[in-house]
Amino acid sequence: MRLTERKVAYPNCDKQGNLTKVDYIEIKDKKLAEEKLCKFEDIEDELGIDLIILFKALKNGC
Repeated sequence: MRLTERKVAYPNCDKQGNLTKVDYIEIKDKKLAEEKLCKFEDIEDELGIDLIILFKALKNGC
């Protein structure tokens, strides 16, 4: 279950009328997101490596 959603907003426009694009992440359930992040950090502490680095290495055949 995803706890976040990537979104795009166009809140402003410049003097030429061009819209300013802003990418942001919406957190659907903050409490569940915090609990999940805590579990990921516990795993990283146990392994001694950042999970993003680990999965990138595995994906690239390391």
